[in-house]
Amino acid sequence: MRFFFYGTLRDPEVRRTVLGVRAARLSVRPAVLPGFRPYRARRGAFPILVRRSGARVRGELAEGLELDDLLRLFNFEGPDYRPQRLLAVDAEGRRLDAWVLLADSARRASAAPWTLRRWQLHHKARLMPQVRLWVREFERLESGSVEIAWPVRRRLKAWRESGDLGD
Repeated sequence: MRFFFYGTLRDPEVRRTVLGVRAARLSVRPAVLPGFRPYRARRGAFPILVRRSGARVRGELAEGLELDDLLRLFNFEGPDYRPQRLLAVDAEGRRLDAWVLLADSARRASAAPWTLRRWQLHHKARLMPQVRLWVREFERLESGSVEIAWPVRRRLKAWRESGDLGD
């Protein structure tokens, strides 16, 4: 399964913390997502993608994700994000389907742009202890008890039943 990471999951330490040993088996490469621009959230230092004609957001395509990885990603992102299949463009110019976790409302975005570098310099150190706590709490739970919004649970169930955990 292919995902496009555009925010804090582009940071290798965050990705390793969230996915654990599974992160090492992913194939990760640069890509862009046309039609979006990243803005800082009104409440928090994380990015919210907003549709903007002619814009594009830099990110990474991550391939090799499995169902257990998705549960970890959805737990990390929280209930306000929904998976959506979009077209990303890799470094060779190929347009590829990729799943993207988008905020349920662009109204959550401020007018301030978001960049990974600025986040790493000013906010990462404060977030990492919280991420480690979330992961420890997640690992103590059974996957069925994880607080994941019903549309996401429905999508995960469909993926599991179809066996379509590839591209």
